[in-house]
Amino acid sequence: MVGFNRRFAPLTTKIRDFFAECVEPMMVHIRINAGQLAREHWAHEDGGRVVGEVCHFVDLARSLVNSPIETVWAKALPDCLAYNRDNLVANLSFEDGSMANIVYVANGDKAVPKEFVEVFSGGSTARLDDFRVLELVRNGRTHKFKSRRDKGHQCELELTVEAICRSGSAPIPFKELVEVTEATFRIAEAVGIPLEPSVEPESIVQSA
Repeated sequence: MVGFNRRFAPLTTKIRDFFAECVEPMMVHIRINAGQLAREHWAHEDGGRVVGEVCHFVDLARSLVNSPIETVWAKALPDCLAYNRDNLVANLSFEDGSMANIVYVANGDKAVPKEFVEVFSGGSTARLDDFRVLELVRNGRTHKFKSRRDKGHQCELELTVEAICRSGSAPIPFKELVEVTEATFRIAEAVGIPLEPSVEPESIVQSA
């Protein structure tokens, strides 16, 4: 089990349920206003913020679309002696035709909420603001949900413990964990973040 918690957030579940009957491909947009870190910060080591943080949003997109990742593309802004390949755009395409756009930035103002998600499909829209406010829009009607910020940590832990105690399946299929992690490695490679040879798996995801 790997700590990809956002797929277990209550408001993420509401989004999946909202689109459960939709047969069209999805367009997913995820924006992360992560804030700047000093160039010597430990988070830039061992794959940097892509391997350490962007992985969560690759998994969130994979969970929302519920289709295998097919291609990966990414590009970062120049670092300008202030950043560390942590202003980037990553595009994922999926086997069912869906697409996801992940915008991860360190060059914004921290007063702006950190995470914003939009999903479009079948004439419907979901808008999730920092895992606190969710708007579901269909046929001109908006349903709004508010909660404390819950990114799914507790639910993830409870499901993992339950699976261990009952000898059940892991909350995230192992193959899916590998798929998401490899896609994250491809993003890191595309933006010029070196990876140790020991963490470069045999490719199962094509790079566009």
